[in-house]
Amino acid sequence: MYHLIKKDILMQKRAMKLSLLLMIFFTFTLSQLELVGYTVAVLAVTYQLALGASSLEDKNNSDKILISLPIKRNIIVLSKYVSVYVYAAYAILFYSLINAIGHMLHLPLDFPLTLSGVMGAVVAVTLFSSISFPLLFKYGYLKSKMANIIIFFVIYLEGRPYLNL
Repeated sequence: MYHLIKKDILMQKRAMKLSLLLMIFFTFTLSQLELVGYTVAVLAVTYQLALGASSLEDKNNSDKILISLPIKRNIIVLSKYVSVYVYAAYAILFYSLINAIGHMLHLPLDFPLTLSGVMGAVVAVTLFSSISFPLLFKYGYLKSKMANIIIFFVIYLEGRPYLNL
């Protein structure tokens, strides 16, 4: 399973670099929303990386190659779910680094790494992956792309009452 997660990360080196820019952008735009902004930011980065890996697999037909290998299908599926938490940990780690650098430079950022913020992000990521991954596995990336975008915005809009908009 470790090698499948590593494959997903190595396949999208460019997307990992772009996610850093996305995190810097979200830090400045969502920092006034505090915990809800933090949850949305972690979910957005995780969404980008998880669906980016699925997109690359669909584009390269690597799912057919994986199925032909002597790896059980439940290990392949489990590695996809675990990789979502790896992406979330990546986002949480870099948001805390960006926040620390912002405090050192006396920037008005407020993305604190608190237990409630991390738990909210993990719950949102779990909810997202539990709904969108079955669609990905059944229909493939291209057919489930629009449904996954709608799922992302529904999860975002569920947190909207807390945004005071």
